[in-house]
Amino acid sequence: INNVAIAGPENAQPGAASTFTIAVNDEGGTPLDAVVPVEVAIIDPDGRPAEGSGYYGAAGGTLNLNLDHAPNDTRGIWTVKAKELASGKVAQHFFRLE
Repeated sequence: INNVAIAGPENAQPGAASTFTIAVNDEGGTPLDAVVPVEVAIIDPDGRPAEGSGYYGAAGGTLNLNLDHAPNDTRGIWTVKAKELASGKVAQHFFRLE
């Protein structure tokens, strides 16, 4: 396992959905050909864990995580954090809920 990467939007709207792609990559930057255990934390601007946080299996080294943003979710900078559980490697992605 070389790294964990997260791709997703920089901005999101309340009442809409966003998709974040978490990839666990080998030395060549290709997602691993395995089901890889990852822990995902979705953190709101107040530092609280949000819906979508939990443990997942990234099939083929990739996990597409769909988040539904409620109309009353806290506005501001949110964090998506993914930790690959065997190596402990971590990635973070930040987005603004406007």
